[in-house]
Amino acid sequence: MDFLEAQNYLEKVRSQKGIVLGLDTMRHLMAKLNNPQDKVKFIQVAGTNGKGSTAAYLTSILLEAGIKVGRYTSPAVFSSTEQYFACGSCISESEYAKGVTAVAEAAASLDGETPTAFEQETALAFWYFAKKGCELAILEAGLGGDMDATNIVTTTVCSIITSISMDHCRILGNKISEIAAHKAGIIKPGAPVICIEQKEDAMEPIRAAAKAADTPLYEVHRDEVRQIFSDKRESIVFFREFENLHLKMLGSCQPENAALAVQAASVLSSSYPIEKKHIYDGIEKTRWGGRFELHSGSPDIILDGAHNPDGIRRLRESVNQMFGAVPICYVCGVLADKDYEKEIEILFGRASNVFTVTPPSPRAMKSTDLKAAIKKRFSQLKVTSFDSEDGIEKAMEAAVSQNNPVVVCGTLTILARVKEWMKRNDRM
Repeated sequence: MDFLEAQNYLEKVRSQKGIVLGLDTMRHLMAKLNNPQDKVKFIQVAGTNGKGSTAAYLTSILLEAGIKVGRYTSPAVFSSTEQYFACGSCISESEYAKGVTAVAEAAASLDGETPTAFEQETALAFWYFAKKGCELAILEAGLGGDMDATNIVTTTVCSIITSISMDHCRILGNKISEIAAHKAGIIKPGAPVICIEQKEDAMEPIRAAAKAADTPLYEVHRDEVRQIFSDKRESIVFFREFENLHLKMLGSCQPENAALAVQAASVLSSSYPIEKKHIYDGIEKTRWGGRFELHSGSPDIILDGAHNPDGIRRLRESVNQMFGAVPICYVCGVLADKDYEKEIEILFGRASNVFTVTPPSPRAMKSTDLKAAIKKRFSQLKVTSFDSEDGIEKAMEAAVSQNNPVVVCGTLTILARVKEWMKRNDRM
């Protein structure tokens, strides 16, 4: 397969088989590939929000320390290759094609089992990390933790649990304690756990899992993370003995994500050559697209992938922090299986107007249906829907013409199309 054929192959698998939790098929698939994951040590990351950003901060720190580090995140936002990072760069298109070919051949040889697209994408990550000789690799759980395909690894040196809230309830449960128990499934014997402060119902299963694994649990409390300055360029954060951490990633959730990475790096420094300078430099150099990503101009444009109530709440905090009482124009598309009614209630109370779009996803809610849902809650708010093939592009044209700050949000799946529009219109 070449690169395009590899992408098409995985999309075909995705269309034929959706989410299937469990580890047996993944174990069988990796055995066919000679278990490359056993050659790498892992840092596992689970949680509802903040996983990708935390992984990005920690990757940057480890790179500064000269460690050969890999990172696997999902889903892809702007390119299939961005999910696979090793030793300073993302996977090349040729390596991607070669890896998908190897994984597809292994999948075809399984007796009566068809791995999902996510399982095969995860297998590609393991294949790639072993090929690149990574000393450490950071694994973001795709869904939950215990039954996620990433959780077959047995060489975990550290587990990180980010903010947990209600999401994927149909699969993970309708109580925060049930969801947290799934996330805590990444905890391994002897591998220290770093966890952001959660609601007590969520902390109980995490503490219980750490105790059962006889491994230390490091809790990062939110009152230990102090943002003392913030503007459109950076924020300055104090966390314990780490004063004046410079964060170029904006948004109200980033100080706690950075603090998790700092705590993880501090714990890992007992086994790896990580110094304070590496932590400071790594935090400052971290970038992660689509997470309160600001493009300054007339008007300013914010790209944010928030897609559940807790993420939307943090987005609202960030917008208020940056723009104050200035009216905001929103371009919004959502997936129909999300809690969009709650997201609408949280976000649009101060909107000047909203342009709804249909995301490029089989799970998409039509822009007209999203408009109706917004009008039901905010009857006086001006809402315009764009439901055509080029609806996202037309919505951006309409939004920037309002000359108020534009916030694009609701799902990660619309951000690639928005960036394409921005490039064509010299807004990058």
